[in-house]
Amino acid sequence: MKLKMLEQRNMLKSSPVAILVVSISYFVVAKAGVLLTSTVQGNISPVFPAAGLALAAALILGRPAFFGIWLGSFMTNTFSLFGGKELSFHALLMELLVPSLIGIGAMASAAAGAFLVRRFCTCQYPLNSGRNVLVLVTVGALGCYMISPTVGVLTLFLAGWMPLEKLGYSWLTWWIGDASGVILVAPLILAWHHRGPFSRNAWFAVLELTAMAGVTILLCFFVFFKNVPLQFVLIPLLFWATLRFAERGASTAAVVITAFATIGTIHGNGPFVRASVNESLLLLQAFLGVIVTSSLFLAGVLSERKRAEEKVSESEARLNTILDNVGAAIFIKDTNYRYTYANRKVCEIFGRSADEIQGKNDREFFSDGSVEEIMRSDRPVIERGETISREETGLTSSDNVPHTYWSIKLPLQDGSGRISGLVGISTDITDRKRAEEDRERLIGELELRNAELERFTYTVSHDLKSPLITMRGFLGYLEKDALAGNTERLRADIGRITDAADKMDRLLRELLELSRIGRAMNPPEQVPFEQVVREALGLVAGHLQEGGIRVEIAAGMPVVSGDHVRLVEVVQNLVENAAKFMGNQPAPLIEVGARAEERDGKPVFFVRDNGIGIERQYQEKIFGLFDKLDPKTDGTGIGLALVKRIIEVHGGTIWVESQGSGSGATFCFTLPRANTTMKNGG
Repeated sequence: MKLKMLEQRNMLKSSPVAILVVSISYFVVAKAGVLLTSTVQGNISPVFPAAGLALAAALILGRPAFFGIWLGSFMTNTFSLFGGKELSFHALLMELLVPSLIGIGAMASAAAGAFLVRRFCTCQYPLNSGRNVLVLVTVGALGCYMISPTVGVLTLFLAGWMPLEKLGYSWLTWWIGDASGVILVAPLILAWHHRGPFSRNAWFAVLELTAMAGVTILLCFFVFFKNVPLQFVLIPLLFWATLRFAERGASTAAVVITAFATIGTIHGNGPFVRASVNESLLLLQAFLGVIVTSSLFLAGVLSERKRAEEKVSESEARLNTILDNVGAAIFIKDTNYRYTYANRKVCEIFGRSADEIQGKNDREFFSDGSVEEIMRSDRPVIERGETISREETGLTSSDNVPHTYWSIKLPLQDGSGRISGLVGISTDITDRKRAEEDRERLIGELELRNAELERFTYTVSHDLKSPLITMRGFLGYLEKDALAGNTERLRADIGRITDAADKMDRLLRELLELSRIGRAMNPPEQVPFEQVVREALGLVAGHLQEGGIRVEIAAGMPVVSGDHVRLVEVVQNLVENAAKFMGNQPAPLIEVGARAEERDGKPVFFVRDNGIGIERQYQEKIFGLFDKLDPKTDGTGIGLALVKRIIEVHGGTIWVESQGSGSGATFCFTLPRANTTMKNGG
């Protein structure tokens, strides 16, 4: 359908078709106007709708319409001035010359009007704004259509067909007829030629059009045929058509009213009847020209306003789309701290729609102490026009967890420069703050690990060097004893070398075991801690029996989640450590159990002994690598470091409690309950 319409438009703009269509249309419309309303010598009509058709054709078709306008005017004036008369050769030349010159005047008016209207209008469609309508009326109708009557009247006068005393009156009649024709007919053609939108509610539009047509016809009948003085009611009727159907409604209603008014006035009816028909029609055209121009101007203003509203609406839609997808909470508050705008992020934070947020303040959304902090930060912006940037904390409805925001608040000013509110932009930096905290924590852990690594390097080099020195020293003795033939001392030297090698082997194995913790872990299991304790005690039963140590296991210990094998290692090392430092206690006792209170949401287990105890200044040091309080005791000094590492991999903590020498020691540690997972090691 659209392609067919486009083909028709392109065909109409081709020169031969345009000339033919314009000339025939001009001739028919002009002939009807002249026959109906010609009242002055020379067939001059005070109502000439063909002038409006000519200007509309020139605006729509451009140059191809010019010759068609001339040809239509030439045919109209030829038939009107000389139709049916026998003429001499000289008269025939005059018959052709006069219509030709009048046609040139008509063509010149249309061409000049089209050129100047296009020149001064802001777009090609001259009805889309009040300014363009005024250009069409003043320049296109009143201005340029002075050319046609001037050329026409002078031509008739020079041909001897119009007396001098009638030049002025004839010119005025011709000019008003052409100008009123342009004001009435050109907008009608332009409005219906322009691709404008139709009403979406078609049925209601049809009903309204029917009612409007009925009222228009009825009013015109009473005013122009029954002489009822209601002519000024035509003005609100035209405004009705303008408001509801824009320039199409205004131009169509104007033509209908003009047709009824012209016919009634010619027949001597209506409020504009004067001494002569010509004067009556001139007065009528002046009245119609004013009210039609007013209605077209209103239609142009409304069209301009509608386009502006559409642009504003599109701009707001684009802006809202941008603001809703920036990821930050953007809001506007008035001077009473009430929200007047909230983007999608604000709605997500509050768990409300934008309509529910507007008109309310922060007290209606936050119940914690952050409200006062937020409102205090708003006051300098609204009261003193300051711009602030600060951190703010508030709960969100999505997770009911405090979030941290970086907020920038700026004063909002009205046209007079007074503060009318504030604009706020809040960016959720909770994840960034957590990342910063994690970074600081990791940096701290890394520093500790580096310090531990330094101590480890130093200690390993020292402790590994000790057996090597022993081995090298006794190898020297071994050579001397072999040369001396001292068999007994030779065996002793070999025993010392073997012990040093065994110590080095044990040290290396325990270091390897320590390094594997966190990297080589068994899948977590749900295991009763009492079972872990009994398995560990089974591994050290011989050592306990040898030392005559009694072990008490508390009942009802929780079920824990973790690496079963590693947890057994923890208890085994702690029990062995307690047995090793029992001292000369006559009744050695080790207790294993769980405390009633928890720590960080985890159960607290303990291994308590009544041995020699640990001074306070050593209670942190004992968990370091190779940190042995008594260098003479058996072991490498890695056992408690191994325990600490296993506990930390499971997400727990370990510490020692002791009142000092002779008071025993209690090693406490936390482990996750069942149905929780241990953290990944590194």
